[in-house]
Parts: sequence; C-alpha cells; structure tokens
Amino acid sequence: MKKIFYVCCFISIVLSGCAGGSSTVSTDAKLEPIDISEAVEAYTKQDCSKSIQLFLQASSRQKNPILLNGLGMSYLQCGQIEFAELTLKEAVSLSPNSAALQTNLGMAYFKANKIMEAKSAFKQALSLDPFLVEAVVGMANVYIAEGKPEQALKALFEYNKKFPDEPVVQYNQALAMYEMGMYTDSIKILENFVSQHSEDAEAYNALAVVYQKNGQLEKAKEIIDKAISLYPVEGVYYYNKGNILRALNKFNDAEREYSRAISFMPTMPELYINRGDIRFLLRNTEEACADLKKACDLGSCTRLEIYQNAGRCLGSIWK
Repeated sequence: MKKIFYVCCFISIVLSGCAGGSSTVSTDAKLEPIDISEAVEAYTKQDCSKSIQLFLQASSRQKNPILLNGLGMSYLQCGQIEFAELTLKEAVSLSPNSAALQTNLGMAYFKANKIMEAKSAFKQALSLDPFLVEAVVGMANVYIAEGKPEQALKALFEYNKKFPDEPVVQYNQALAMYEMGMYTDSIKILENFVSQHSEDAEAYNALAVVYQKNGQLEKAKEIIDKAISLYPVEGVYYYNKGNILRALNKFNDAEREYSRAISFMPTMPELYINRGDIRFLLRNTEEACADLKKACDLGSCTRLEIYQNAGRCLGSIWK
C-alpha cells in the first residue's frame, strides 16, 4: 500500500523582496534591483503558472540565487519536480552557504523520491542553521521515509522543547506517531491542529487517515469530505475516501471515488489495484482484471499474479 500521507507538511520558502536588496541569500556580485513582488504574490496565491512566468522573465535578466529560488519553488508548487531540482541546484551553486536554499533543494529531492540526496541537503542546511524549522521537518520526513519514525519523533521533540509554538513541528510529530502506531496520540495532535488551521485541507486528510486506522470510520468519512471540500483537485483525498468507504463495505461508492482519484493520478498503480479488488466484489470481473492488468503495466504485478494463480484473469478472456 502506498504511503497514505502523500505530501508531508513542509513550509515552502520564498526569499522575497527586491532581488538587489537585503536577503538571507548572499551573493558577491553587484546586482540590478528587480522587483519580484508580483511573482511572490502569485506564488503565495498558489498561481504557480504565473509565478513561473514572472520568475523566468526576471531570471533571464540576471542569474540571481533569489530569483532562481523563487523559480525553483514555483516549479515545485506546480509539480514540475525535475525543473525545480535543476533550478534549485543552480541557486545553491551561486549561494552554497544559504541554509534556506539547501532546504528548498532538499524538498525538491524529497519530492523526486531521492531520499539520500534530500538527506544530504537537509544535513547541510542544519549545519548552517541548526534551528531552521523547515530543515528540521525535512530531516524528520527523511527519517520517516527511511522507516525510522522514532528518530523523526525524537528530532521534532527536541526542536519542540526549544520552540514550543511551531505548528508545523507538531503536525509532523503526529505523522511520526502515526507511523509508530500511536494513533490516539496522533489524533489528539491533529484535532488540535485543525481546530487552529481550519482551512488546511492536508491536515484534514491526515486526520481522516488516522481516524480510519483507529477504526473510527464514520468520523474518517466526515473529515475526508472536509478535506475534499477545501481542495477538490487533490486525487489522494479521493483515494483515501475510497479506502474509507471500502472499510465501510460501501463498495459502489468506493469504486466511484477510486475512479475520481484515477482521473487525477492515472499513473498510480495502487488505485487500479484497489478498484480492481472492488470490482471483483461487485462481480465486474472483466473490468476488475483490466484494472489489475493496468496496475501491472505501471509496475505492480503482484495482485494480478495472485488472481492468475487462482485461475482468473488468464489470457484475453477474463474469467
């Protein structure tokens, strides 16, 4: 099963202001001041296409780590991970002693599932600024990805002792607790988090998943619907809703939600596997086998092989 928390809670850093003014990124060259306020505003409003365009225009006039950082983070916001990685690497090459840039590069590596590279970038950031919260959270997410949630929780706990009012740290503590099977503790933190951040769709998504794991299925359904209402274009939320509905034995509804998720994430094999299982339960054998074949085409063949070994989904005529 794919990791349920599809996107962990990172804070994206944009080093804003005029590119020639003061900043946490240093550069030796005398640079012409460039106003990037409109680009930053577009990024803040999650209009990543516009912010990419504006940062590209600005960076075509000069190679500046601030401009490249903004461009890289805009690419990341738009899901263009490869471009984000390349751009942020260039920004770091111009200002290697910026903890913020190292952290943003770590984010790009993490999104690209390059865990070792992300770990290296976050370590470098922490050596430059041990208390940069985004780097601390980034390293915690690396530990979770490595199957070491205890280390993640310890790092976050140590930070929280020094800085107790960082919501992003508390949120990620809940994710680490979830990975450790501490569902009641995770629920408590996430319930407190959403009470203070009522427009955070990802937090509602996380809370719904933990409710489901804790057997509180009706609460899970209520909360995942809240996440979807806040951000209806995230395929993972429909995937999680499908899982909740399947646990509630609402198979027709679960099939519908998996289909919605597929429309957003057509290359995620787990979606076809889960929908295939549901379609078998609904006696839609031909469609079920087609789903498992699609999952196999995407690199996940185990489920199809299980059915084939049982004498089903064989040849061109599904049984």
